[in-house]
Amino acid sequence: MRTAGRLLLLAGVILLLMAINDERRGVASVMPPGRSTIVETAARSQNPRDFDNLMTYQWIRAFLAFFAGTILLHLNRNAEKLDPLSPDFEDHGTLDELGEELDKEHRSGRM
Repeated sequence: MRTAGRLLLLAGVILLLMAINDERRGVASVMPPGRSTIVETAARSQNPRDFDNLMTYQWIRAFLAFFAGTILLHLNRNAEKLDPLSPDFEDHGTLDELGEELDKEHRSGRM
């Protein structure tokens, strides 16, 4: 999950840089999602409405990929804190309490 989060972060940064470049150039080109291989292109000077629509799509796509990667890394970090076998485990005494409870149950013969 950590690798997927990092890849999404990287994809978000790359897509953001591509959107910045297209905004600066004044020509937006996007391959829409799906199986089609058609590339949509619009120039700011010739068709400003289509250009704005394509740029909106590019900005949303870049930020969604970036935030999805951030969320995955956050979830992974929290999971590592809860995993007793992880080096990032934050023990708050719960394992000791659980061990004592299991020892009591084992001694009393309830198991």
